[in-house]
Amino acid sequence: MPVDDTSPVLWEIPIEISTGVGPWTTLVANTGSTATKYSSTGLLHGSPYWYRVSAINSVGTGPPSNTPVRTTEYEAELLDAMTEGLSAGKVITAEPHPVLRSDYPATHDGEKEFRNARQEKSAMFRRHFAHLVATGALPAGQINIEWNPETGVAQIKIRIWGLTSDNSAPVVSLVSVTPTLIEPGETVTVTWSVADPSGLDSYNGHPRTLVYSLGSSSSSSGYTDITRISGDRYNGVYQVQLEVTGYGGTNDLVIYATDNVDNASYTTFEDQLEVGGG
Repeated sequence: MPVDDTSPVLWEIPIEISTGVGPWTTLVANTGSTATKYSSTGLLHGSPYWYRVSAINSVGTGPPSNTPVRTTEYEAELLDAMTEGLSAGKVITAEPHPVLRSDYPATHDGEKEFRNARQEKSAMFRRHFAHLVATGALPAGQINIEWNPETGVAQIKIRIWGLTSDNSAPVVSLVSVTPTLIEPGETVTVTWSVADPSGLDSYNGHPRTLVYSLGSSSSSSGYTDITRISGDRYNGVYQVQLEVTGYGGTNDLVIYATDNVDNASYTTFEDQLEVGGG
């Protein structure tokens, strides 16, 4: 602390915290007392934190203390969920760990805080997975984290090396096309099913399957247009509203799907759509 024998000892203690990345953040600007204990809350599970304190009197602020590191306990529920993801490519919805854009101010600083929150929680997920590998609960593998842009909830995909024997592409079946006769610029509802033992892959929270027409009128959906109307990612039924443009004639429908171990299928269903002459 600052030294001045003529000054009264008026202790005020600021507390700073760091995650090891970036600058120190002021946790408490002034504790307002000489107490030597403080409870740090709102910390992420399984994460290291560094702390340092300073002392202030009427002379000024003394040098910061040493910086001990403490690691919080791992979250049991998250460890259990990851262990259940032992089968290759199984997706875990990382609840209750949402990072919602609406929770942060609509400013440049708010956007920065939003990105930092996602990065910190992604690092937390990876540390949990590394802990499971280090303790022998899971063999070595790969963990991918995708944040759903709509819900702000992360999906964790785990692939364990050497545990998958799935070399087959997803099986796609056409369920219905309604109507089958349309004019250019009109919309057709296409419904199909996808079955795969490793589960359908996802892209930014959306199912990685899409449909497009081939023939006189070429139109394509995007991943964000697709809705799963029943089932699950291992055996689900999907639907899209497809606007068809171009010229009149008969069209094939091609449905694309990719599973969690990167097996892909392109399935063509011939003469499914008749487009009028306009």
